[in-house]
Amino acid sequence: MAIFSFSLLLFLQPVREINFIGNETFPKERLQQLITTRPGSTLSRAMIDHDRAVLIDYYRKQGFFGTNIIATITGDTAVSIGFEIEEGKRPGIYRIYYPPDSEAILINTKLRAGDYLIEEEILKDIARVEDYLADRGYPFARLSYYPIFEHETLHFFWDLKKGKRYHIRKITITGLKNVPERLVRHSLLIRPGDLFSQRKIAESQKNLYLLFLFRLVEFRYEPAADSLDLVIRLEEGSPYGINLGFGFMTPSRLIGSITFENLNLIHTGNQLLIPIIGWINLKKEYSIRTSLGFKLLYPLDLPFSLTIGPFLEREHHLTYLRQGVGIQGMVKRGFGPGLEAGLTYQYRRLRWEGIPLREGITNSITGKAILDWRDEILDPKRGVFLLPTLALGGTFLGGDNHFLRGLLDLRVYLPLPGFTYAWRFRIGEIFPLHRGFETHEEFQLVASSALRGYHDYEIGPDSIGSEHYGSFLFGIQSEPRFRIGRFGLVLFLDLAGLEKGYREFDIEDLEIGTGFGLRYFTPLGPIRLDWGKRMKGAPPKDYGLIYLSLQHAF
Repeated sequence: MAIFSFSLLLFLQPVREINFIGNETFPKERLQQLITTRPGSTLSRAMIDHDRAVLIDYYRKQGFFGTNIIATITGDTAVSIGFEIEEGKRPGIYRIYYPPDSEAILINTKLRAGDYLIEEEILKDIARVEDYLADRGYPFARLSYYPIFEHETLHFFWDLKKGKRYHIRKITITGLKNVPERLVRHSLLIRPGDLFSQRKIAESQKNLYLLFLFRLVEFRYEPAADSLDLVIRLEEGSPYGINLGFGFMTPSRLIGSITFENLNLIHTGNQLLIPIIGWINLKKEYSIRTSLGFKLLYPLDLPFSLTIGPFLEREHHLTYLRQGVGIQGMVKRGFGPGLEAGLTYQYRRLRWEGIPLREGITNSITGKAILDWRDEILDPKRGVFLLPTLALGGTFLGGDNHFLRGLLDLRVYLPLPGFTYAWRFRIGEIFPLHRGFETHEEFQLVASSALRGYHDYEIGPDSIGSEHYGSFLFGIQSEPRFRIGRFGLVLFLDLAGLEKGYREFDIEDLEIGTGFGLRYFTPLGPIRLDWGKRMKGAPPKDYGLIYLSLQHAF
């Protein structure tokens, strides 16, 4: 046995180095990434043949014709591998030929005469064209291509087979046991008689998953002569849930939330939500807020949801106590993919102890619109999110606080090579009406998500105890976000300010926080660990603040 093992070792030749000869277009570092053989690995002629085929295929996909590669092996105990490359010809496309009825190709392809024949870019063009046609009634449209390279000239031909144009004849829903069918049908963006649309089907599937009532949502379509039958297969999950959230901010603030939910109350499709959110610190200061929300989905088969319920709040500081009670009702409706609007009425009664603020009532109506064109909600890579809100307090509604408050929140996500550049812009102001309003109706800055490096509610010209407020809010945030597998790195710059009004605002007065953060991505969103440092007016021995929470800052 020992003799056999020694003999076997003689044939296990390690690879000392790998060389590429003749590669004028691509650096050796790029070619090394493509192959499996590595310096230090054991020589395998089968693997070298495979690597040679991979390299030839790579050159082909990059638009080369006539590529030839010879693999050589030199050495005895440790070997050197060489790939001698004849790259061949890489012509630009001389002319592109389009089939009849080629509008969809002209609109959606980026390939032009003079470009190289790069397969990855061509496949992107094909996907864009097929998706475009699938949104316009052609689910079976297929685009292909073929190049002809002769006499040193490259001709490129598109070939489109659109197939029939289909409408939806009927929609069949299967798998329902306890969830009302009306809930499913109101979540669909496509109806019988509509043209087939892959985008609307995908958005409908997303809407059904966002009800959090189904483990599985599957769409299948069956073609007939000139129409399609759409079959939706569903598997129900448990309607009961508990959602947990957490956070930490140095030096000693713990933040937490828990929501109890029944998403199919008495099998009616309506919901019962009990959220509890709050914070506590080592000084035994705390804040807690809870509510009881009944959410009626599509009441009387109308195309909106209605949420109503009471709430309680209590906030205890060393110098004062605030207690609140009220009721809130909200109507919300969707208007298509990524677009919804809502209207909220709130009655809120506040009582103060320890500071000279009188008990007061606020009656308000708030309207908002949401435009959400992000590719993902939890970790967006591209897209836009826009949230304008406008609130009217008091006046004909009654109460002690009378105001008009507007806020615009814009978030932009730019996909750049190797990272996502995220931006957030906010601007808002509250204007007094009639007899005016108390300070607590003004804006506050939650530093953990808007001005890292500062404490929550630390800045602003007006104050109640240690918490600061302002009538005019302005903020800009930027975050380059890098991701490697389940981990991420973020660099951030936060600028924000609160003033008594826009006339007092000066861009030079903005507070500045900067720092970096780590992310660990989970199915519930990224776990966020940020270190932020204030750049203006920092007190002595200010080493920055640490924030730990779930989800991105924006």
